[in-house]
Amino acid sequence: MLDAVPAWVCTQCREVYFEETEVDTIQDVMRLRDEKTEKLEVIS
Repeated sequence: MLDAVPAWVCTQCREVYFEETEVDTIQDVMRLRDEKTEKLEVIS
């Protein structure tokens, strides 16, 4: 789902870094997922 998120990758250690806008988007997606999961748990 998040495969197309642009990121910087360190050429030495392969650490991945994201721009602030991408981090915000990832956090929004995670928050929405959590909200939907909570609703499913209440319904079950």
